[in-house]
Amino acid sequence: MHQDVKEILYSQEQLATRIRELGAEISKDYANESVVLVGVLKGAIVFYTDLAPVSYTHLRAHETVLDL
Repeated sequence: MHQDVKEILYSQEQLATRIRELGAEISKDYANESVVLVGVLKGAIVFYTDLAPVSYTHLRAHETVLDL
């Protein structure tokens, strides 16, 4: 574990399970609709690449990076 990390809150398996659950919810709630995912944090595309394959709707992703 990296020295800056005090503790790991969720295991990789827990994250993968929840992402699959979210994908199923999106597929159910937005069946036959087009969904646009908008990320506002750096690295959001990494989450998208896990979520998109488990969502069975038409997904489009857009990542916005704001330097404030």
